[in-house]
Amino acid sequence: MTEFPLLPGGPHAEAHPRGNWVDTDDLNDRKVRDKVVNDLHYTQEGCLILGERFAENAIALIKRAINVGSRGR
Repeated sequence: MTEFPLLPGGPHAEAHPRGNWVDTDDLNDRKVRDKVVNDLHYTQEGCLILGERFAENAIALIKRAINVGSRGR
């Protein structure tokens, strides 16, 4: 098995053939007195969006694996 070390600023999920990046930077923002605050925890809406993104990426990875596997047959 090939190792894919996690290096600061280096390639991570995208470097692995069965990996994908799910961006979450925008999911924990909320407004406090009309000012956007970057909070540690996700908002309720952010959790729902995160689940959608995970599902979309999982589907894409499964389809990619099926396509790669069908070429080898």
